[in-house]
Amino acid sequence: MLYLFILSCAPKKWSHRGPLPELTKREDIVEDIHGIQISDPYRWLEDGNSQEVKAWVDVQNLRFEEYIENVPQRKHLYDRLEELWRYDDEDVPRACLLDSTRAIVWKKKANEEKWSVFIRERQDQEERDRLLLNPNTWNKNTAISNFYPSPDCRFAVYGTSNGGDEDSVLKVMSIDTLEVYQDTMKGRTQGSVAWKHDNSGFYYSAWPTQDEVPQGEQDYHHRGYYHQLGTGKEEDYIVIQDELVKEHFHGSYLDETGRFLFTIRSSFNATQVWMESIDPSIPYERTLLTPNMDAQYLIDLIDEQLYITTNLEADNYRVMTASLEKPTQEHWKEFIPEQDTVLNRFSPIAGTFYASYYSQGAPLIKRYNNSGEHLGSISNLGIGTAHIYGHWTLPDVVISFSSFMHPQKYLHYNKKDDRLHL
Repeated sequence: MLYLFILSCAPKKWSHRGPLPELTKREDIVEDIHGIQISDPYRWLEDGNSQEVKAWVDVQNLRFEEYIENVPQRKHLYDRLEELWRYDDEDVPRACLLDSTRAIVWKKKANEEKWSVFIRERQDQEERDRLLLNPNTWNKNTAISNFYPSPDCRFAVYGTSNGGDEDSVLKVMSIDTLEVYQDTMKGRTQGSVAWKHDNSGFYYSAWPTQDEVPQGEQDYHHRGYYHQLGTGKEEDYIVIQDELVKEHFHGSYLDETGRFLFTIRSSFNATQVWMESIDPSIPYERTLLTPNMDAQYLIDLIDEQLYITTNLEADNYRVMTASLEKPTQEHWKEFIPEQDTVLNRFSPIAGTFYASYYSQGAPLIKRYNNSGEHLGSISNLGIGTAHIYGHWTLPDVVISFSSFMHPQKYLHYNKKDDRLHL
């Protein structure tokens, strides 16, 4: 968009030659939606697999290339944008939950097209980065779609996709030896992995293959599975699905202790959440925490206490809390009330609760203790976008910040002096 905007502002010293293009075909399609007539003449262009649509795209691309080749400013703009956008880049290191000497880091060199994954290892006060996956050495159309390390960063599940198809295929590897195992998983577009803390297996989600569902329904019937490490997909079993509503999505995650499993059913604007113990020493049966799919719910379990981020009776979201002994909705109490701006994220990190908002375009991160008392705010970042990272049981609090005026930077927040440090 920036490129085209600059071109539009440039002096017009060229003219387009050639016949005017044919007008794109319009179809007489009108939908009656809640009594309102909605015209949709270009719906036929939504079918990306149609030969007619592919031919239309080829014609548009050819015409654009013929046009843009004659723009005299093109090379200057191309070279300048290459200079601005190509640089050695590194994402925020993600600390390994059960091994504080390790962290996962994504990097991309100026001359590379794809991000690579490294393990950062600290030994004797020295850090070194070891390459795990470099998709720049793979087929040019193949990329890493996701990467899920085990809590101790000894194993990882990673996904690959081809040509941006988003049809991720999961593979299991050893982070120590780089060996890729023969494990296979069920379904299509596999992802949303949650490892058990003993590395014996993991939970994941996927859409079914065509032979598993009625014709044309392979993009429905989303399911959550469990996979035992060292086995094939034949051994995987369903953890959660919906046999009545095919449009629902499903997933799983564990609390930071690895003792409790949360399974989720969601639509685009509502969720249901179940909780159960996967620790044999804790007799806690599967419990439905949110009986009605009437709002969004995201639940954290911290020190035997549940914290529920929800827009139930709070359009801007609020945080509720409940004990592990009485976790169901009728026992919830308000922990952080609804504010004037939307609560974007609730993050339990390093023994403190952080609630992320935006105020007049600038990040506003409020801090709370276990009693819900407001301890202060991080509000000196300026207009831009910020994200906060960390674990409840680890000391590091990292904030990423970027804006139209400033490239992305990573700041460490020190609770003792209430300051941000590069």
